[in-house]
Amino acid sequence: MSDQPKTKTLNERLRAEAAGIAFGNVGNDQTMMLLEEAAFYVATVEQVLADQLKSIREHMTSFGVPAMSQDEEDKGEVSDGYHTFNELYEHRHMLFLAMMGDDSIHSWFALLHDDGKGMEGWFIAGCTLGHQPITYHLPTRLLPLAFNSGARYLDRAPRWDGHTSADVIKRIENWLLA
Repeated sequence: MSDQPKTKTLNERLRAEAAGIAFGNVGNDQTMMLLEEAAFYVATVEQVLADQLKSIREHMTSFGVPAMSQDEEDKGEVSDGYHTFNELYEHRHMLFLAMMGDDSIHSWFALLHDDGKGMEGWFIAGCTLGHQPITYHLPTRLLPLAFNSGARYLDRAPRWDGHTSADVIKRIENWLLA
C-alpha cells in the first residue's frame, strides 16, 4: 500500500505525471493515458467556450448590436505563412514612427483631424515628402513613441489634401527616387 494520497483532479494527476516523468518513474502507457485524458479535457473546454461565445453573440444581436462574422473577428490574424496582418501593421506603425523621428522637422501628429473630430483609440500622424503629405492613423498606445520621435504635436492635423493609400505609396516611391 502506497503512502501517497490518490490524486483527485486531472490537473493534480498531470502534475504527478510530470513529476514522475522528471524522475523517470512512469511508463509510456500511463503517460499516454493521461495525455489522452488531457486532450479530451481540452476539447471539452474548447466546446464549452465556443458554446458560450455563440450565446454571447446571440445575446448581443438581440440588443441590436451587429454580429461580427468569424472572418471579421480573425482577419487581423490572417497570415501569408510568415506574418499576420496585425504583425505587418505593427511593422508599418514602427517604421513610420522611425521615419518621423528621422525627419522630425517635416513630421507632426495630432489627436484631432483638421475639422476638430477625432477617432477613439487612434491619432493621426503625417510628414511631408518633398511638397506632398503622407498620413497614417496610429493606435493611441503609440503616442509616447510619437512624442519621443521629436515630431511636432499639433492641436489639429493639417487640412487633408484628399490623398489615398495608393497616393501615399506613389509619394513615397517618388520621394525615394528623387
